[in-house]
Amino acid sequence: MKILVCGGSGFIGRALCRNLIAQNHQVFIYTHSTNVKTIFKTSAFLKKTFRSTNYRVVNVYNDFPNVDVIINLSGESIAKKKLTKDRLDEILQSRIDTIDLLLDEYRLRAPKIFIQASATGIYKDNVSCDETGELGDSVYAQICKAIEDKALSLAQISTFRYSKICLARIGVVVGRGGGLRQNLRFLPKTHFIPGDNTIPYILIKDIVSAFNLIINKKLSGPVNLCSDDYVSLNKLISLCKPHCPIAIPCPRKILTLDKRGELLLADQKIEPKVLLENGFTFIKIK
Repeated sequence: MKILVCGGSGFIGRALCRNLIAQNHQVFIYTHSTNVKTIFKTSAFLKKTFRSTNYRVVNVYNDFPNVDVIINLSGESIAKKKLTKDRLDEILQSRIDTIDLLLDEYRLRAPKIFIQASATGIYKDNVSCDETGELGDSVYAQICKAIEDKALSLAQISTFRYSKICLARIGVVVGRGGGLRQNLRFLPKTHFIPGDNTIPYILIKDIVSAFNLIINKKLSGPVNLCSDDYVSLNKLISLCKPHCPIAIPCPRKILTLDKRGELLLADQKIEPKVLLENGFTFIKIK
């Protein structure tokens, strides 16, 4: 398949592109960086992978190729900077702008599948639900809804009428190089009190597999990309700092000092019903 990955230089994008290229898909990587060495950290595996001609980096100065699938992960990072009002506006607008760009480029040649990244933050707090669950009204939920509404508006374009539009509602992604793990790496391992709230999460290997399943099964509508193995906040911290045996007790209220920390105060048991119904199996953590 010919697949365009927008945001291919991000944490999820890098892992996904490596996987798709290894499967001999023809991958086009839309990113603000045109240097492949910047996008993909050098390793023996990558050097071997990039001997192939199954990838190309594109940006706004290139012609966008005809593709079968678009995976839009693009947008300003939530983890990198403090979430001020201006920063939240940037996060939303960067995603809206990319969808507008893709609409302009593909208005007359719509892909078969369009996958838009969203987040489990779209749901209400203190809930247990699947993809049909009630949506929340927090600032994060409003951002997710605006992004999803923009993506769904593509269906109003005649050429997109037969495209499968999938809304990938992603939990906290756990893996080496991920935003949460990066933010915690210089801090001691912490045991929050209380820290028993449930955080929707997914391992980086699982999210790559989930995107493959969405493509292969041609899924549409909302799909929860989070594990069916529920974990508490404290367990999630342990996953991100597995080599620290001692955890320092800390009041959970300290997370309210930074809006990024507030994302870890959610208490949501989100069921990945669509993935499970389509035969997906998650990696079980110890």
